[in-house]
Amino acid sequence: MKDGAVRFYLKDDEWMKCMTVDKCDHAFSVGPMTDPELKKQVHQLIYEYQYGQPVQKKDAPIQLKIVLKDDIPVTHRPRRLSLKEQEIVEKQVSKWLYKKIIRVSFSEYSSPVVLVQKKMGQLGFV
Repeated sequence: MKDGAVRFYLKDDEWMKCMTVDKCDHAFSVGPMTDPELKKQVHQLIYEYQYGQPVQKKDAPIQLKIVLKDDIPVTHRPRRLSLKEQEIVEKQVSKWLYKKIIRVSFSEYSSPVVLVQKKMGQLGFV
């Protein structure tokens, strides 16, 4: 969110899980929005997601579109995973597909899955 702009659009009838915000210093730009009420909703949504409990909704009030500086796809090769890690990833992805949190994509953009051990010992996605 630092160097690029973030734009929000109204969304039609699809499931949507909001973005992951690790740290938010409230110095973000929501782009050239002319509607002050929509701008207020965007700020509230980001704040609630960071400090509250994200809620999965059928009717998403807005859709996120990140505008990049260029159109060159960012792609990274997958990392090697052990058999146990592969099983964990496949199980979680299947669960998200079933709940329609994610969908199959053929995008040119890609990022590797990273698993880390949490305090309680289980592996989690980063």
